[in-house]
Amino acid sequence: EEETTVPALVSSSERSPRESMVGFLRGRRRSQTEEKRKTEATRTTTKRTTKPSSSSSLSEKYARVLEKYRTLKSTFRRLSEDYDYNFELFKERDEELESLEDRLKREKAKTKRMRERIAELEREVALRTTTTAGGNSVR
Repeated sequence: EEETTVPALVSSSERSPRESMVGFLRGRRRSQTEEKRKTEATRTTTKRTTKPSSSSSLSEKYARVLEKYRTLKSTFRRLSEDYDYNFELFKERDEELESLEDRLKREKAKTKRMRERIAELEREVALRTTTTAGGNSVR
């Protein structure tokens, strides 16, 4: 953005329209900034001087805060109880799953042994059948 410096002693009729607009905008910005500062100062002063109108409003505020505290405490207690209950459920579930996994391992091992025994017996039967069949044909 190009900035144009305007001499202080030049009358408004001697300035170009652009120089006049730049000067106008600068002045406007300054006045807006000053107004903001004044408004902020007023707000700050108002905040500092504002006090509770009476002790009843203070006790009402205390009652509201106390009620909110009791509500939050009650909510926390319920959530804490729910958490403990759910934690116990998870613990029981995990113990049961571990027990079932152990049982599954034992059953798989038992099944493997039975299949091996079945395969062994099938080989014996096949061997006897072959021996018996071969003996009959030789006679």
